[in-house]
Amino acid sequence: MAFIASAAILAYMSGPMVAQADRGPTDRALAGHGQAGQAQAGHAHAQHAPAGHAHAQHAPAGPMQPGHVQAGDQEESDRGDRHLAQPGPEAPVVTPALPRQPGPDADAEARIRAAGFPVRKLLEDFDQRHPRDFDRETVARLGKAEFVTARRNVVLVGPPGTGKTHLAVALGVRACQAGQRVLFGTAAEWAARLSDVRAAGRLDAELTALDDHPLLIVDEIGYKPFDAATAGLFFRLVAHRYERASLIVTSDRPLGRWDEVFGPSAPAMTDRLAHHADIVRLDGDSYRTRRATSAWAD
Repeated sequence: MAFIASAAILAYMSGPMVAQADRGPTDRALAGHGQAGQAQAGHAHAQHAPAGHAHAQHAPAGPMQPGHVQAGDQEESDRGDRHLAQPGPEAPVVTPALPRQPGPDADAEARIRAAGFPVRKLLEDFDQRHPRDFDRETVARLGKAEFVTARRNVVLVGPPGTGKTHLAVALGVRACQAGQRVLFGTAAEWAARLSDVRAAGRLDAELTALDDHPLLIVDEIGYKPFDAATAGLFFRLVAHRYERASLIVTSDRPLGRWDEVFGPSAPAMTDRLAHHADIVRLDGDSYRTRRATSAWAD
């Protein structure tokens, strides 16, 4: 009986164990299939997920160890390093504006035309070899036109044809270019002008108006003597401009012989004229006569 009972119990317990053994492969296959499906789903989800989300899924949990750099962070660092290493667009070079150079006085030509020069003469065109003697250094200094601002006079003395008028006009042109108003006239023309305004009762007003011209040029004094009344007009002109404005005069005779032209008023006139003056004497033969003689010889 005991044997029969033991066999019954063994048979009873063998049934569930066989069933469990029979189910094992199937269940394990199903479980494996389910895990594979979950892995495929996770892979598909990683492919469609944003980059940041995918990076988050693969990030290890917990704090990073010191010195450990994740792959994504390394890529960002590499891109940052490349950005710093690559030269960017050069910043525009700011060059300080150079000061503009001063241009020629636009009004100089107008002043030269208004001066009434018979012709335009330049110091550079003056033939320095022609006069046998003249003060080149003084002429060069006068060419700066500073004598006008200093209210000084210039007296050019010499025989006919030695270049006095050329120098007077050239100095007048320089003064115009330096910004000064100039008025040119021969001694005969100034005599006629002053006589006309005196006859009209406007001599004083004319002398005052001439103050607007810092430089007056009186050419060819000595070629014609003047009567006492006209000589008095020249004295008025020189006395009015004394230490007030400049004069350039040319003459074929030295100041000591101006009494031959102006009579008794000459000493007082020349005293004022020469007080603040540069006197330049030109000595030599007539340039015009020399050229005529040369042309005839040819």
